[in-house]
Amino acid sequence: MSPDIDHCRERLERRPDARYYSLLLLRGPRQEALFVLYALIDALEDAVRSCREPEVALTTLSWWANEVAAAFSGTPTHPITRALRLVLADLPWERAFFDELVLAARLRAATMRCASSAELQQLTYRLGAVPALLTVRALGGLEREAQQAAQELGMGLALAELLLGVGADARTGRILLPVDQLQRHGVPAAQILEGRWSEAFAALMRAQAERVRHHFRAADEAATAQMRQALRPLMARRTVTEALLAEAEEIDYRLLDRRLELPPLRQLWLTWRGWRRKPGR
Repeated sequence: MSPDIDHCRERLERRPDARYYSLLLLRGPRQEALFVLYALIDALEDAVRSCREPEVALTTLSWWANEVAAAFSGTPTHPITRALRLVLADLPWERAFFDELVLAARLRAATMRCASSAELQQLTYRLGAVPALLTVRALGGLEREAQQAAQELGMGLALAELLLGVGADARTGRILLPVDQLQRHGVPAAQILEGRWSEAFAALMRAQAERVRHHFRAADEAATAQMRQALRPLMARRTVTEALLAEAEEIDYRLLDRRLELPPLRQLWLTWRGWRRKPGR
């Protein structure tokens, strides 16, 4: 493993999550490539997380956009983008996917409200489907059905992440639950920004969690047993996500003042279960 790829692995190890655990059962160049991909995604997310002012985050993301461009046609300077340049030659990864990753982070930084469910769906496509498509392509999932399943899994994972982070977003003045759904369920934006839970808020979250499950069911319908290898990391993350959503349901989606997390050993166990899980189950 080159020093730059090792840097990517160590970055993920410092703050292990379901993405990191989903790669531990992989081996060789494909694992290394996905360490690089997920480290880049983490760096883009960190640019959004660490800046309360969208303008500052967007400036940082512009720098990352230049680094990504250099990985494809220049001399990148950051260990992550140097590692990306190393792995690109052996993978069916096109630059357009990575431009979408940067665009997703920019939208995440700049978006303070989603006006409609359609707007939220577009955001979750960029945040979730694009990384999922890159993941399965790295593992040989080039069939149309494999990419369709990956897209649905990725969008479900991204939507779940937004739901579980609703409180953290609210503390930065951001509400990504669609305005049309807030109005439908009678949940004022001020209530979310002030961190006040209500039965109406729980009903809204329950409806959005069902949309996550809809994406997962659509992935099951698209997938076949032959795609199992390519989908394994995504299925592992799905299993962890389903456990988190079950815990959120148990506490009636009281997520405005807390962030649910699973102990590392439980995440590892769920990852192993998800790794062995067949699409459609």
